Amino acid sequence: MLKMMVKNIGTWIVIGLLVFIQSCGFYGQRRGSSAWHRLQKPNYEPPPYSKWVAGLMFCLDPGHGGDAHIPNYKRGPTGVREAEMNLRVALYLKEFLEQAGANVILTRVADIDISLKDRAVIANRNRVDMFISLHHNASNNPNTNFASTWYHGDADFSPVSLDIARYVLMNLNEYLRLPDVIGTGLISDHLMYPEGFGVLRQLEVPGILLESSFFSNPKEEKMLDNPKYNRIEAYAIFIGICQWAAAGIPDAKLLQPQPDSTVVDKQPIIQMSVSDGHHERKSWMLSREQVFSRSVSFFLDDTLKPATYLSEQNLIVHRPEYPLKNGQHSVRAEVTNFFGNHNLPKKSFFRVASPAMEILATPTTDRVPADGKSRIAIEISALDSSWQSVADDDVILVFTDCGKLNVSHAPIRDGKARVYLDSPDEPATAQIVFRSGNAEKNINVTFADTNVTLFEGQVVAAQDSLPVAGAIVTILPEAISDTTNADGYFFFPGLSVGEYTASICANGFWGGSGNVIIDDGKSTFHLFPLQKIANGVLQDFVLVLDPAFGGIEKGAVASNGLTSSDLNLRLAEKVGAIFTQAGAKVYFVRQKDETLSREKRVEISNRFREGGCYLRLNFGHWNADAPLFVGGFYSGSESGRRILAMTDSLIAGASESSSDKISVSNAIEIQKTNRAAISMDFNWFGNSEKEKIMTYESELNRISVAILTAFLKEIGKDRRLPEGFLNLNVTANDSALSNVWITLGKGYSLTTNEEGACRFDFLSPGEYEVWLYHPKFGTQIYFVDCSGDKNVVRNCR
Repeated sequence: MLKMMVKNIGTWIVIGLLVFIQSCGFYGQRRGSSAWHRLQKPNYEPPPYSKWVAGLMFCLDPGHGGDAHIPNYKRGPTGVREAEMNLRVALYLKEFLEQAGANVILTRVADIDISLKDRAVIANRNRVDMFISLHHNASNNPNTNFASTWYHGDADFSPVSLDIARYVLMNLNEYLRLPDVIGTGLISDHLMYPEGFGVLRQLEVPGILLESSFFSNPKEEKMLDNPKYNRIEAYAIFIGICQWAAAGIPDAKLLQPQPDSTVVDKQPIIQMSVSDGHHERKSWMLSREQVFSRSVSFFLDDTLKPATYLSEQNLIVHRPEYPLKNGQHSVRAEVTNFFGNHNLPKKSFFRVASPAMEILATPTTDRVPADGKSRIAIEISALDSSWQSVADDDVILVFTDCGKLNVSHAPIRDGKARVYLDSPDEPATAQIVFRSGNAEKNINVTFADTNVTLFEGQVVAAQDSLPVAGAIVTILPEAISDTTNADGYFFFPGLSVGEYTASICANGFWGGSGNVIIDDGKSTFHLFPLQKIANGVLQDFVLVLDPAFGGIEKGAVASNGLTSSDLNLRLAEKVGAIFTQAGAKVYFVRQKDETLSREKRVEISNRFREGGCYLRLNFGHWNADAPLFVGGFYSGSESGRRILAMTDSLIAGASESSSDKISVSNAIEIQKTNRAAISMDFNWFGNSEKEKIMTYESELNRISVAILTAFLKEIGKDRRLPEGFLNLNVTANDSALSNVWITLGKGYSLTTNEEGACRFDFLSPGEYEVWLYHPKFGTQIYFVDCSGDKNVVRNCR
């Protein structure tokens, strides 16, 4: 008995020592107020239920990256970087998921900067089942340390995202044993920003964002710098994902009409079959799918519609109340199974295509030169019995008994089709027949060799020969214009015989012109290749301009009564025009004298197409202690900081901007808009030298060009910008001539400085048309061949 007692006492001593040693090491350390807070060592074995994640696809997004050069950015008290811990957790989580049979992609696998938009694009392009953005939090309070999972919008936006977020949150709490637990760790991103997190907002797939713990807590920072702890965190997330999948992922599939099929009926009966995510596992269950009948919702074209759920047949049934439009339609449903899980929001599609009952056909002209080389366009529309356009991708059959058609089957695009008819080399009359559905249309086109002319051509990009749509072609001196169609073609039938000048301009391109000779009985064709401005760096780039103040808010006031509000708007208009000419898509927060709160400005900005940059412009009041230029940018946006620095140096003529002029801005507009955001303040009011010139059109133009140049350099830094430039020096009577307006290639304009000089950068090799204007000397036009660096002296007379 005594030996047994001694043995038991010895055993307990050993156990106690082991517990003590463990509590002093990595595992077993107490992280909060109770014994529960001791960190446990997982066995890292995939649980049996992990098999249910097999086949699912995940996009893991390690937050941040490429920011090591930014002092104190996203770092803990001793400098540990969040970007590094995020990536380690992502790599461990990828390992666990792939071991269980899941498919995994990462938005980054190295310490590089990936934009929020590009992170979302990666997930959207791969149509993943779930996007998980991995982050760690920070607070001004060094004691704060809890886990949170974030979802976009409110609970109705993506219920399946909340499902997985719940499981992940519970397991982060279970495995990390953090000292704090908040009332709800499941949080909407709208509580942080009015439009939510940029990466979640741009997703087209379910997604969540994790803030697993606080690296601003000194003890937690030390833990997060340890790969062992990162692995525990990854395992916690993995277990949460497995538990979510084990609870079953219900589904709703389109049965009728069949997916991707075409129907004629505009009010088809729509049926979807429902499954609970468990019956296919051959479980012992009731025969009907175990979903909550009252939870079933049906969506047609993303709009909630009334539908009947036949629970015993596991069917959702809907018949549209009104006839559907011709074209593609989407359907989806939301269902909740008995575990509380929602289905993935996958859409199915079908197409309504009511047959054509009427065809409209309009040729460029019905009288064409019979020279064997003329070409005209014929625009076609097809309408159904309701006088609506037939569905896109329906085909118009086209036949002719004379001349040559470019196609015999013309597909409908945006309600229209287009064919081209080439002329024969002998006079004749062609009958062209169009057929689609139940409709047929005949038109006649005459090919003649006298009393008929046609000037036609095509505008293309010089770099790639792709057609330029929307270019404006003007015939001078008649001053008549045509706009190029989607194929870049333009047509001028019926011009009188003689010589003309064709002038071409298009946003995003350096324009041009050419001489045209019109002969009777013949067509004249010209191909106009246009150079993209700066290789198209700004093509479709979104710029949102916000001129500060307005309405009752005047800002600074000059001695002559001029206000910041008015001057800000003038500058914004000038910047908008020059960016539009360079190919950008420009939007304005305000275009008139109106009062807008900061919150309203954010709301307006966020209505516009996503991406690009928000730019707030303001002329402020100068004082001796403040710089003439102040720039603000969103924390961590090195791109924004560089644009501001370049703008300042270009305007001031200095080699670089001083760092104290440019800093992180806490302005609401900068913090809460849904795109990259910067602000520029020109503190010129009250400065005698600047007040003299700030209202000059030439000075506003100079500022605008400086801003444009800074954007071009930054956006084009990873793309090869053309290296050619053109230095122009204008003189009069052997003296430098300032304030000469110079327009290059019908693009944007510069004004000469006091030395009579100006410079155009980023020019591709080619010939450029140069317009000079000065009030005293009028307008002069000439051409310059730019094959690299070019210096030109022009004397005005």
